[in-house]
Order: sequence, then structure tokens, then C-alpha cells
Amino acid sequence: MKKVLLKTVVGLAAIALVSTSCSGISDSVESDSLDTTESRSTVSAVTIQESGGWLESAYVKWTPSNAASYNVYYKSSSSSSYTKIDSALIRKYSSYMRADILGLAAGTYTIKIVAVDSNGNESSSTTTAVTVLKHNRTGFAFTGSQMPGAYNADGTLKSGTKVIYVTNDNFDKVELTVNKNAKGEKITLKGVQEIVGTSGYFKYASFNGNAPLDIRVIGTININGFPKSSWGSSAEGLQVKYKTGSDTLLTIEGVGDDATLWGFGILCRSTQYVELRNFAVMCAADDSISLDTANYYTWVHNLDLFYGSTGGDSDQAKGDGTIDVKGDSKYQTYSYNHFWDSGKSSLCGMKSESGPNYITYHHNWYDHSDSRHPRIRTMSVHIYNNYFDGNSKYGVGVTMGASAFVEGNYFRDAKNPMLSSGQGTDAKGEGTFSGETGGIIKAYNNKFAESNTYNKLAFVSNSDVSGNDFDAYVVSSRDTKIPSTVKTVSGSTTYNNFDTSINLGVNASQIEDPDTAKANVVKYSGRHNPDFTWKFDNSKEDANYSVISELKNALVSYKGKLLSVQNLTSNSNNDDDNKTDEPIIEEETKSNNCVTFDKYKAGATVTIDGFGSAVIVGTLKNNVSAKTYNGTTYKSAIKMDSSANVKLTLTKDVTVTFVTDKPNGYFKVDGKKVGKTSSNGAMSITLQKGSHTIAKSSSLNLYAILFSSN
Repeated sequence: MKKVLLKTVVGLAAIALVSTSCSGISDSVESDSLDTTESRSTVSAVTIQESGGWLESAYVKWTPSNAASYNVYYKSSSSSSYTKIDSALIRKYSSYMRADILGLAAGTYTIKIVAVDSNGNESSSTTTAVTVLKHNRTGFAFTGSQMPGAYNADGTLKSGTKVIYVTNDNFDKVELTVNKNAKGEKITLKGVQEIVGTSGYFKYASFNGNAPLDIRVIGTININGFPKSSWGSSAEGLQVKYKTGSDTLLTIEGVGDDATLWGFGILCRSTQYVELRNFAVMCAADDSISLDTANYYTWVHNLDLFYGSTGGDSDQAKGDGTIDVKGDSKYQTYSYNHFWDSGKSSLCGMKSESGPNYITYHHNWYDHSDSRHPRIRTMSVHIYNNYFDGNSKYGVGVTMGASAFVEGNYFRDAKNPMLSSGQGTDAKGEGTFSGETGGIIKAYNNKFAESNTYNKLAFVSNSDVSGNDFDAYVVSSRDTKIPSTVKTVSGSTTYNNFDTSINLGVNASQIEDPDTAKANVVKYSGRHNPDFTWKFDNSKEDANYSVISELKNALVSYKGKLLSVQNLTSNSNNDDDNKTDEPIIEEETKSNNCVTFDKYKAGATVTIDGFGSAVIVGTLKNNVSAKTYNGTTYKSAIKMDSSANVKLTLTKDVTVTFVTDKPNGYFKVDGKKVGKTSSNGAMSITLQKGSHTIAKSSSLNLYAILFSSN
């Protein structure tokens, strides 16, 4: 089987050269790339060690060889060609190479690794099929079909997303060049903090098509060694800031199993549509993640969260907050995060919020964390399908009129699973909540797997409320409303029944039973097979809220194992649609008597059955309205602008028809204006045998080029 590597034009967006909707016998795609199966290759064979699929991503590990570099490709089971990943996703470790493929829709994929030696010789190997799963996008961050971050609901990048890759070596140097005004004048932002700060990318986003931004973290970013100017705050670290009510379509995500922020956390202020995912935070100076002020539609998920730096207060031995939300932030979802012995897992509200705010916690693993799962003031919070695992102080706490709906959770040796300030267990114990007035918890279908005698529950149902002195109001039906006659002992506040009156961003059918939820939390929370974990001794740690010194020491001395990143300068941060990947065609590719734009690449030479060949250069537009011409519907186009052109090499005289989106449009053929397009956007011209160049005269979208005999 001949394997052909199609070339791309550097700096141009990916362009399809496809003719599957056209009839005719076809010739093979031409290319001057190397034949990867030639016997003269001296590069060692690629030995795959491991591969797998995960949540909207896949990975492969292989044994390092004498290769000078590697190319990695992937394809879905429904595709006939491979797509090349960005080179920065290929990394070297001491005993293996690793590549991760991000932004995959759920499905089945295979991955190909091509080793290239210094002479350009190649050797390749392909994985068995791997299965990619879909993220669980539920909760308040997704109400009203909102979609935080740079990804679509199917897990693929949103159109036009700008991607930058960040390592410890380029954190303060990485650049993003954008338009700074409507005139197209440029500005270059330098360093991650400048890019995401108040005067960063989102200040200029409207002049750049409001394109989302995806920052991909590779390896460990260590606060040591960077000047204070590299950070938004010496206390917090990285600050994502803009202005209230303005869109900040931003994803900050880790690559693979070892992306780590060490010595700092992330603060978000006045943002909308931010997503944080797939990295660890260790030894943060203050909060690990702080949703500080007026953040809307935030999704924080699949993080590994460890001890922060020791603070000055008695309750800050394990650091300050882990995920704190305050300052009237609204419509938040925190899911599939792994809290490793956190002291204070999540403060939910200060004292300035008026509520209800609407916050969701689901499928988080509170793994021997002590308290605040979460601690809620004023807000309305949905807490479902979490795993409370050996919590030494308390689980969910409500104060100051908060309403919390707690359902489908699994509690294992969680001391005081639910508390309301000034009543029930809290009134009989230490007075956990500093004398604040109470709130009400509605509890449904939770499971308590208790083994220690110190766990004392004070739950009541509608039939046995006694002086309203209870921890949680237990219902036997999910849609039960708590009557207004039920009030807190301290403050006489009532439950607002938000869970029965508004869209929670999750359907009842999506709520799992507690045992299923526990299994899924253990399987999917945090990063996939993370490079750093800790095994807790339940017999010692269930009741212990002190720092585990061995864990603390391991975190302080943690150093990632990443050795190098391949060709980091290959960022696609200024491409129009971030699809600069190259396909490998598995077989001799067949082309017909037309060219359309759905799969292949700019600059590839495609033979046209009996007529010659075509090379197309331009910017792909796959979000255009579909165009139907002579019974065939075309869904992608290239933008005919000053950088676009079509080069034809014809073996005989040919009638060429251009299918566009505009009537009365023109092209330049060999430097001369010709046209115009008819009312249906089509134009036919006759070209003689030989070479011709088609270029822009009018601004229009080109859907197809059809060829027929003269």
C-alpha cells in the first residue's frame, strides 16, 4: 500500500480538497513527499508501549528511538485519512515518548506515530482502536445552552479558537499577536499574565472575531524563578481579569497526566465563560482556584487539588481555600475534581452576595478533605453525585439563609455530613459556623456508609420536625417542596425551593444512584492516571484533620518528569481556525471531476479526472451556510481574499464552473478580471490547455470547482 503525506502551506488554515459528492473515475493524489515504506529507511521501528482514550482526548506512549523527530496523526473510525497533531503535544520523558490528542468528539480512534530520522527517512506504527468518551456538561454553568470555554458541546474546539502552548520555559515569554483595532493594526501580547489580564487578549477580542482562547499547559509551571511582574498577584498568582458583563471565552487546560501549577493558583475576576480543566495545583500561595468577583458561567473540572502553602491562621495549615467562589459570582459548575486532604475545600459566598447565585457541585471526590464541601452563605446550591470519603469535620454546611439541595451523594465516614448553623448537630457541638444564622438543606437519596461511632446524624423528615431543630430536611420524593412553615432556629430563614422552580442544568434522569456515582467519581475525577497520587490510610486519616507530613514533604519536593517538548515554537496561536494539521492518505486517493472543501489540505496537488490537476490555497470556512447547486449540497468553502488562489494545470481545453455564494461576482484569471457570477452564484469559463491562476477580484466564498469537456 502506498502511503502519501500531503504537504501544507505554512501559516495557512487547513483546506479540504475533496470530491466525494462528484461523479467520475478518479486518479491518485500527487505529492513530492517521501514514500514511508521505501526500503532505504534507516530509522528504527516505532514500539508502542501504551495507548488509550479518555474524556474528549486520547494518548499514546512509545519507546524513544534514533529518530530526529516524530509526527503523530489520528483518525476516527469513520474517516479514511489521518490528521496531524500540533508538534508541541509530543513530549519526551526518561523512558518513553508521549503524545496527547485534545479536542476529540466521543468515538473510536486510531493513532499513528511516524518516526523521522535526520535524512528524512520514516518508520511508523499504529495503535489499536481507542475509545474516547464525552465530558459530563451539566449543572448551572450550562443553563440556557451556555457553553463555557473554547470547546463545543461535542468536545471539539469552537471555530476560530486561538491555541497557545505554555511550559515553564516560555510562561513569561509566549506571545500572542492580535488585531488591536478595527483597522487591523497589530499588538503582540507577551507572557501568559499579560495575555489573560485586563489589558490582554479579551480587551481586543472584538477586533479578532471574538475568537475563543485555549491555553494548554505542558508539564510543571513553577512559580520559583519568575519575577513578580510575571504574575497578576504575588498572593494569588495568575489572574484572569476583564470587566463585568464581557465575554471571556477562555479554556486553561493541562496536557496529559502531569500538567501542574506549583506555588500558585488562578484567580478569576469579572469573567464570563471560563473553563479550567485537567491540571494539578500544588502548594498554592493562597487559594488554589478563586472565583473572586462577578464571574458568570464558569466550569472548573477534572483538577487534582493538593495542599496549599501554610497560612498565618490556625485553620490554614493545609493552605487557604481550594476552590472558593465569592463576590456575587453566578452560574457555576464544579465537577470531577479530586480534593486530596484539603483543609477547606470550597467556600461558597462571603457576606456581600444577595443570592441565589446558582452553583453546582457534582462528581467531586472529597478524599479525606476536612470541611467546606461546600460551606454556603446565601446562595442556592445543587450538590449531587459527589463522593464524601473520610471527612474529619463536616460535609455540607449552610448559613445565612442558604438553600442547598443535596441528592444522590455517597458519604463514607464523613463526620457530620450536613450541618446548619446554630441548630441540630451544630448547636450541640463546636459551633462550627461562627454564630452565623442558619440555612436549610433539602436531602434526597443520599447513602451513608458509616463505620465509626463518632458519626451522628440529626436528620428529620416532614413528618417529624421538632422545633425545626434539625441538620437536614429529608424528603422521600425529589420534587417535594419544603413548606414555608419550616424555618431555621437561628434567623428564621426558609428554603426557597429553587430545585423545583428553575432549570438546574441537569435532568432528573441524569442523576445517578449513590453507588454508581461513587464508582464514576473514583474513575473519572481529577486527571487521567495522574503522575502524582497519594494513598490514604483510612484507619488513621478518616478522623485526622492535621497535615500529613509525608504528603506535604512530597508536594514541596515535587518535580515533574518531563524532559522536553518537540518544536514548541509550532504554536497555532494566530491561525484563523487552528487546523494546520496534515493528513496521511491511507490508500491511493481517488479524485473526480470536481473539487470541494471538506477534508484535505491547502497546497496539496489533486488530479482531476482526465483534465489535469488543481492546487488550492486559502482560508477554510466550515461555518458557512450550505450551498446547493444542480442537486448537490456543499457545506464548506474557502474565502477568496487577497491571499487565496487556485492554480490549474490542464491537459486539454476545459470548461470550469465556480460555485460561489454571491451573484454578480468576479474572479481574476491569469491577472484579468472575468465574470460575472449568475443569480445562483455560479460562473462557467473556458480555459485552454496549460497553466492558469485564479485569484480574487470580488470577495466571495468558493464552494466548488467543476470540470467538464469543452
